[in-house]
Amino acid sequence: MESPLISFDRRFAEKLLEAQAAIQPEVKEYSSVQRQKSVRDILLHLQFLDQAMAAESPRLFSDYMQWNQVVMVERGIDENSLKIFLQILRDHFEELLMPIAYDAVLPYLTRAMEDLENPAVMEDITAIQPDNPFYTQAQEYLEAVLGTDRQAALMKVNQFVRDGLTIKDIYLHIFQPVQHEIGRLWQRNRISIAQEHYATALTQLAMAQLYPQVFTTERVGFRLVAACVGSELHEIGVRMVADFFEMAGWDTYYLGANVPASEIIKAVEAQNADLLALSVTLSSQIMQLRDLIHEIRKGVKRDIKILVGGYPFNVDPRAWQVVGADAYAPDAQAAIDTAFTLVNVT
Repeated sequence: MESPLISFDRRFAEKLLEAQAAIQPEVKEYSSVQRQKSVRDILLHLQFLDQAMAAESPRLFSDYMQWNQVVMVERGIDENSLKIFLQILRDHFEELLMPIAYDAVLPYLTRAMEDLENPAVMEDITAIQPDNPFYTQAQEYLEAVLGTDRQAALMKVNQFVRDGLTIKDIYLHIFQPVQHEIGRLWQRNRISIAQEHYATALTQLAMAQLYPQVFTTERVGFRLVAACVGSELHEIGVRMVADFFEMAGWDTYYLGANVPASEIIKAVEAQNADLLALSVTLSSQIMQLRDLIHEIRKGVKRDIKILVGGYPFNVDPRAWQVVGADAYAPDAQAAIDTAFTLVNVT
């Protein structure tokens, strides 16, 4: 379905900011730079709302608002700001939308407002849990990464291999939870964006260090194309997926991040792929994914199986059906299991 939003411009965002200033006097004192940033933030909120509605998922918008709540509180911003914003948004949408469109918007705003009142939103839970079979190793690797000690981190990974951990163990139980923990630490304002980027780059380097062992499996005769969608730059998840396929004997064609849709389509056809794995991290890119899948279905490889993954689908697993995929997988191992089912291999 198309999103029912009919006003999605700077003028509307500025109107919402003025309405917020009437409730929060401090907003009136914003400098021109602060006002511009606030308008950009409002437009981003509207974009996420728009995409969540097109994906028919109030849960996606609510999750985005809860994530923002933590980011704002941890940076000393009034915890009521988002709640006030949603209230204003609810009050002013009716002025600009047809009644049927407002009726469609209301459940999304109501769900988000209700969920922000849940104390669990602010729970501070580490991504590296004691039930992780390699909890100690994950903690050691995290410590090396946060210490920006590249040599120590890479040596840790080599030691894990010598200790008998499989590549899959390292990916699923060390790299994956550590990356989630790095994201959580940024959200909680405990590390900078530079530290977050460094940690991701270091893990990618560690993965590359393991590649000689990844590309050793006997081939099974299937081909995979894997890519991130749109301007998506969070490529490490789909890169792990591609590596798991290599370890399962598939020939993989990994395109990485920020690949134009036209190039993904060309790659699918040129590689005569049996499966296309697509990833998004932000729910704001859900509809780009849907449009890409629609274009692929119209092309030469219209019967190709399409597997999707990424954070939005973990929030709302039903969303894969809305975008027109054949299946969804929450992690790399599940992607392999699902893939063999899709291509009818037992």
